Amino acid sequence: MIGALVAIAICGACIGAGAALLAGLRLLREFGGAERIGMAFALGFGVLGWILFFFAWLGWLDRVALGALVAVGLIGLAVLPRTPSREHRSTEPFDGVFWALLIALALVLAADLCEGLSPPVDADSLAYHFALPKQFLSAGRLEFVPRAVDGAVPLLPQMTYLVALGLGGERALTLWTMATGWMPAVLLYGICRTRLSRNWSLAAALLLLTTPAMLYSGGSGQVEPRMALMALATAIAIARALSTRRLTPAVAAGLLAGFVVASKYTGLLFAAAAALPLLFHRRAPAALIGYGVAAALAGLQWYAWNYANSGDPVFPLLFQALHLPDSDIWTQAQDAVFRSLFYQVENPLPRDLFWFLAYPFGATLWPDPTIESGRTGLGPLGLVLLPFALAGAWQARGRLAAQPFAAFAVVTFAYYVLWFVTGSSQRVRHLLIVYPMLVACFLFATTRWSTRSGASHPIAFAIALILVLQIGGQVVYAASYLRHVASGEERTTFLSRNVIGYDVVPWINMNLRSTDKILVIERQLVYLIDVPVFYAHQIDGAVIDVGSNPINQARLWHQMTRQGVTHVALPTVPGDPPQPLENALMGLVDNGCATHVHSADTAHFASRTFATEGRVIIREEVLALNLVACRL
Repeated sequence: MIGALVAIAICGACIGAGAALLAGLRLLREFGGAERIGMAFALGFGVLGWILFFFAWLGWLDRVALGALVAVGLIGLAVLPRTPSREHRSTEPFDGVFWALLIALALVLAADLCEGLSPPVDADSLAYHFALPKQFLSAGRLEFVPRAVDGAVPLLPQMTYLVALGLGGERALTLWTMATGWMPAVLLYGICRTRLSRNWSLAAALLLLTTPAMLYSGGSGQVEPRMALMALATAIAIARALSTRRLTPAVAAGLLAGFVVASKYTGLLFAAAAALPLLFHRRAPAALIGYGVAAALAGLQWYAWNYANSGDPVFPLLFQALHLPDSDIWTQAQDAVFRSLFYQVENPLPRDLFWFLAYPFGATLWPDPTIESGRTGLGPLGLVLLPFALAGAWQARGRLAAQPFAAFAVVTFAYYVLWFVTGSSQRVRHLLIVYPMLVACFLFATTRWSTRSGASHPIAFAIALILVLQIGGQVVYAASYLRHVASGEERTTFLSRNVIGYDVVPWINMNLRSTDKILVIERQLVYLIDVPVFYAHQIDGAVIDVGSNPINQARLWHQMTRQGVTHVALPTVPGDPPQPLENALMGLVDNGCATHVHSADTAHFASRTFATEGRVIIREEVLALNLVACRL
């Protein structure tokens, strides 16, 4: 109950803070209904994460400070208008289609709620989205984590997770991420409602909520759904700036784009793409300056933090360009390994004109496991509606610039171009941040064409088939969570069958003390371990070298002891040749520097949803370092 109340309170605080900011910009009454709530929540979410950076930096992470911050946000609810503006009132009847969509929406939300009531099991969330807030709360302050990709990165959404975890524990955390995963659909419904019928707007929200990438990431700590919320709000503010020819919407857009920048490095690409439509503002120079200043104010604190601690604002991407010297946290050798292996894995497709045009089709029709398009893709909606959306755009070709979603189309296309040509990760879920804009554009253009051509029923039938397909996928995905909630299954049992290597965690939590620190190389265990953890990665970190072949035993020993490591969790596969780290640690055992203290057999599987596929047994070894007896 406490967790649910905390999650509700944080939602209210975000809406209140965002509403107060919109009121200060004299924009609040320009939005109505769901659009107003979604815009306020998006701004408030960003404001909460922005402020918490400074709270963490100053060491203000106790419950009193966090609770006071939420309470101040709740005060802002007082500025919300009590009634919708006249232009947002609806007289549409509630027909059978509406009730069918509403029932489907209720089923989808019920499935999401099962995930929100279950312990977190997503690997990225356990590795850093949830683990870093837990680490900061334990330390009582912000800490620099010198690890590429998932350590020294922008962390605005994760700072909001910190509030939920600090005030309401894990249940508040999972319910909060569930709620924030719903909000892009709320805002999409709101903006579609300004131009489309209630039924089409509900269909748009359902299509987004059941998109495979949303099913995968919406209820977890993944940042793309939260970025999608703020990115959609950015585009709405830009469209408002263009239609009203005012500057304050451009400032609001800059704040929202800055919050996207503070969420992930790809946010820099989005902020650049979102600025493009402002070139057509009547007062373009002033609008761009207002947008840019606001974006810099809202988004650059994490880059300044990285620069202060590493010399690289986008650690470690500019290591070579800035000619930085070798240090304890990054070296030339590590940078070479990172560039050769990371970019090879994250960019499997050539960056040429063919794949620029073919990527959306290939990612949907020929799922590639390297870009995860089979299980975390964007679904078939775009390809199904593409010809009809193009026909609708052709019909309005003489007045495209005046269409309400023109800014959405420009931002979406510009982001796709920048994302593709700059060498960003080609995992398809990274396009989720602009996908709600694409849904709005395609549905608007398609419905205009179908109304004029008299083909509404075939289009509606196609949308219904897509919804049936995607909701069916959600039923399969949610089955494990439903089983957990319905059966009253123990937390440890649920985690054991959903998290690889978990079976060693209960022993670690029961037998190690707060003065110990355990080295792990399995990212999905970091959040679940309650004692201090050092997570080492062969590509992303240089502080403790676990990627060389062979690994120097003496160097490994001194790196571990310098970081205060007292224990090591080591996965081994019985019958397989030992890996370099295993060889090095076994050498430490032979030298009297480490001792076996525990082992546990645990299941390894390729998919949580289909856990029986590729299931093998691995052994988790726990070693204790002998800090006194070691002959090194």
